[in-house]
Formats: sequence, structure tokens, C-alpha cells
Amino acid sequence: MIECRGRNGWFNFHHLHVLVPSNPAPSWIDIYSKSKLAQMPPIIFTGPRTELIKLFEDILEKLR
Repeated sequence: MIECRGRNGWFNFHHLHVLVPSNPAPSWIDIYSKSKLAQMPPIIFTGPRTELIKLFEDILEKLR
């Protein structure tokens, strides 16, 4: 089980949603808990696709 810290405290990771538009608009990564109470996910990453890829590649490298 993966635990995350969001705006309202700790929660268990449930799923994520990734939006990569075909135009130069920012990409989005939303990380969700199981809670159905909120419309907004507790954690949101947004920015240029290349920067998000670099961030997650860096995380992967450090985990290995």
C-alpha cells in the first residue's frame, strides 16, 4: 500500500489519471484516494510534459 500526503492529511493511494494534450498545453497527473467526497484529487502535478517526465524519471532513478 502506498501512502501519500495531501491537503487534508495522509491517505492511501487508489489510482491516478494522466492527461497529455496534443497541443503545447500543460499535462496533468492527478493522484486519487478512494474518497468519493471530494471532486478534486488530493495531489495534482501539472506542467510541461518534458518536465513531468524528467521529474518521474528522477524519482525512478532514486528508487532504484
